[in-house]
Amino acid sequence: MADVRSRNPTGDSYRPEIDGLRALAVIAVMLYHTEHTWFRAGYLGVDIFFAISGFLITGIIVERAAAGRFSLAEFYMRRIRRIIPALAVMCLLTLPIAIMLMLPEDLENFGQSLFATALSANNILLYVTSGYFSQETGFKPLFHTWSLGVEEQYYLLAPLLLMLAIRHGGRRGALVALAICSLASFLGAELLRQFYSTNANFLLLPSRIWELGIGGMACLAQPMLLRRLQSREQLRRSLVYIGLGLMFASFIILANVYDLPGWQTLLPLSGTLLVLMLGSPHGPGRLLAWPPVVGIGLISFSAYLYHIPVYAFVRLTQVSEPPPALLMATIPLCLLLAWLSWRFVEVPFRDPKRISNRRVLYFAGAGLGTMAAGGLMLHLTSGFFSASALASNDPQMRRGMTALYNDAPYAYQGRPLPGEGSKLRVLVLGNSFARDFINMGLETGALREVALSYQFHSNCDKMPASLIARARMADAVIFGSGATGWDAACLIKKVREVEAVGVPHVVVLGLKQFGYNNNAVMLLPPAERYAYRARPLRKYYNAGIAARPIIPARYFVDLFAILDDGTGTVPVFTPERKFISQDTRHLTKAGARFLGEKVFAQPQFSWLGWRPGRSQGDPASGNQPFADYAPVNLAPANQPS
Repeated sequence: MADVRSRNPTGDSYRPEIDGLRALAVIAVMLYHTEHTWFRAGYLGVDIFFAISGFLITGIIVERAAAGRFSLAEFYMRRIRRIIPALAVMCLLTLPIAIMLMLPEDLENFGQSLFATALSANNILLYVTSGYFSQETGFKPLFHTWSLGVEEQYYLLAPLLLMLAIRHGGRRGALVALAICSLASFLGAELLRQFYSTNANFLLLPSRIWELGIGGMACLAQPMLLRRLQSREQLRRSLVYIGLGLMFASFIILANVYDLPGWQTLLPLSGTLLVLMLGSPHGPGRLLAWPPVVGIGLISFSAYLYHIPVYAFVRLTQVSEPPPALLMATIPLCLLLAWLSWRFVEVPFRDPKRISNRRVLYFAGAGLGTMAAGGLMLHLTSGFFSASALASNDPQMRRGMTALYNDAPYAYQGRPLPGEGSKLRVLVLGNSFARDFINMGLETGALREVALSYQFHSNCDKMPASLIARARMADAVIFGSGATGWDAACLIKKVREVEAVGVPHVVVLGLKQFGYNNNAVMLLPPAERYAYRARPLRKYYNAGIAARPIIPARYFVDLFAILDDGTGTVPVFTPERKFISQDTRHLTKAGARFLGEKVFAQPQFSWLGWRPGRSQGDPASGNQPFADYAPVNLAPANQPS
């Protein structure tokens, strides 16, 4: 998070306990990103950072504006000095490592983030590109720059708002303006997370203004509060202890709350504001002002910058999910990189006596320009896709192929089924995994001579009357979302429901998943790479096998059992050395053919009369595979995956 010098807005004295707060926040975030179960609420460190930034930035703006010394140019120059050099160096250091370690599609994603980060807009990019087919955040070296985007966007608005408010209402006017904006932002955040998008709520500025804003409000209210407590030192210290307690308690109480920010975020923020307004290096603030803690606080911005790339690159080199202990073991490396960045980048660039404004602007412009150019190059070349071993081995794979190929079966969505006739009528219900099933059927020929209809449907949603009517017309209904232990009971009820309207054949598909990380698989020597078998991620495997005792075998096609060779692993490549799944969840064209050959050989599909060996170009077939991956009649943009 962007660093602002830890001075009291009401005076010029340095406050080491604020750097201690920064240390607490950054360590919480670093531990959270190790994915250890003990630190599930460590993400609250970002909210603490926002409150600190709002407190300090507001103090700087209001103090100088009230004295008639505030300059927008000087303000933005200070922000550039404190943020851009360290950010640019970190981003450009990650670029060659990403090129060495990443698959083309992931590298293209990295390039897009690099470009967006140069524009202070990675939070917007992450929101726009979020979804079922997006890269896992743990593999994104620049994911964390979303928060810098939020702060930098706030820095564009806050000075203008505060100067206008001070001009017309002084300090009280600034307080009222921040209160109105913060209340609107808070209410908007609650509405977003309840009714629209938790991703938008998490990533975008409107839902975060209130966290920065209440920090600013605390700064403006601080002088009055200190006057009231001037002769009540014991109460003041007690409130600081309460603040520290609220912050630490929030890491426990909010460990299982995943849709923040929201009203629950007031818990850590209230504690943070008590420490900011009433803290000192003495009494309860001694721990925060302890020199080793302050030292971490001083390098906290760079620690925040470097820990995510280090964690991401560790993950990218692992063929199986790394234990949290491995990521925790890299924390000293992260802190070393942070110290080097602080000592040789942050400190020099923050000192106008050492580096002039002109040189800072040259460096910042060159750094951001190089980031933007590098990111654009990776985007336009699809992550150097044409030069990759992946492209030479499988020409059918190209930019966006996973989502495009999986979306193609939307062509069958809502298609009415004919009356009884010569063709079997098959209704497929489910999400993106159900669309994988349709692609399996088309690639193998198993579904090419049937009347096919598809409908997006969640396993535990109630089937509307219109869908029941369509099922009544079907000879077979396939529930294709992937049964788990959590929704197996729902699926059993639906099996009974469609059987009750006369559907003779009902099939429930199990889950599938193809390991942790294909980037690391591609780093293996070719002889090992194409024979490699991955262990499915535990959360998918356990959820999938939990459905086995619940769903009767005559309905259930257990994909994990089909793929497992007895070692608890699944193949990653087809015998032709083509990826079965590039994103480890959804099928490629080659993967659909490979898995489909196995699935349709199961007794649950004997009614199809399918036999292996039908070529994909058979002119006698009806439904054709989607050779060009072009989706037809796509669902609306807000259609779930």
